[in-house]
Amino acid sequence: MKKVDGTTSDASQAALRLRELSRRLAAKESPELRQKALAIRRFASQLESWGPEISEALGQQARLTPAWPSPEKIAGLRKHYPKAYGPWTASEESKLRELFNEGLKPEEIALQLGRKPNAIRHRLKRLHLPISLQFLKNEKSEDAPVFVVPNFPEKQNGKKKAQAAE
Repeated sequence: MKKVDGTTSDASQAALRLRELSRRLAAKESPELRQKALAIRRFASQLESWGPEISEALGQQARLTPAWPSPEKIAGLRKHYPKAYGPWTASEESKLRELFNEGLKPEEIALQLGRKPNAIRHRLKRLHLPISLQFLKNEKSEDAPVFVVPNFPEKQNGKKKAQAAE
């Protein structure tokens, strides 16, 4: 196993897992599974040889795209939105539901909760509340549909499916 900067690379660890999988497949009696095991073993060898390049590319990508805004940016946002990037509490979620049910727009709710309008939209989506297309597009249109309700298929057992088909 090759080491990058004194640690085992992710590519080497993945190659090791693939080799283990190929060993288990090769132990089966099916010729088809043995062929797949051989293909997996070849891929594992290739993956391990690409390890340093993969690690370098991932490291560069991580440096280019920070996962979280800088503390300075968060401090600036909190001048306008005091709770920006902070955790949501149960009481805030309850207040969000209440304001949403009153028909307030995300921008209006954001002012009351001290959060960014996009944070409000994302939390509404996460809470599976029906989100208006107007809210998503940030437009005021008379002919825009008012609500988009998520379509969650109901779970049905075999008997109910047969009855529904009739």
